[in-house]
Order: sequence, then C-alpha cells, then structure tokens
Amino acid sequence: MISGISKATKNALWVAVTENFNARAQFRREQSILEKKWENLQRDHRNLYMDFQREISLTGRGPIGRTLSVLTEAVIDVIGKQSAAVVGAAGAAYDSTLASLMLPQQFDVCDSEER
Repeated sequence: MISGISKATKNALWVAVTENFNARAQFRREQSILEKKWENLQRDHRNLYMDFQREISLTGRGPIGRTLSVLTEAVIDVIGKQSAAVVGAAGAAYDSTLASLMLPQQFDVCDSEER
C-alpha cells in the first residue's frame, strides 16, 4: 500500500471509500470486502500490465496483437507505473550486507557440527 501514511489515515480513507461506495451501490459491502477486492484488482491487473510491457519489449515479433483494457490502465494509473509494485526492485543494486552478516553464522554451524 501507500508508504509514509499511518495506519489510522489509511483506515479513515477506507471508511470514506466504503461510505462512498455504499451510497451509490445497490448492495452494501463491508470495508474488508472492498479492501480485498482492491488487493485482487491490483494483483490481477499488475500481472496483465507486466505481461503487456514484457511483450512490447520483445524484438522481432512484429506488431502487438492486444491492448490493455480501460480497467487495467485505471488500476495501473492508481498504483503508479513506476512504483515498486509494478517495476519491482530490478533497478536496485545488490546489497551484500545481509549475506555477509549471515556468512559467519553459517561457518559457526559448520564448526560446531565438526566438533
């Protein structure tokens, strides 16, 4: 979700979304149901968008035979095309700090087993 925003603020926003939705909907929905639906929309449409981006980045395949749906474009616009949820951490450099911290522990285990 959105980083840098408190849990209380997020909850207040979800309360407002739920009230707004239920004011217009034929059938009322609980806040938890709407949150789950949003998580599912993000997951599904992020994957569609990433597949589409992968397909357009391939070379020598000719024109792309499909386009993104209006819903997929809307979800990605809300998430953000450059967010880590979409592009991942591929651009981040490998940080070996954790690996180097774990390395001595691995040797300690081996040394104690040999004794």
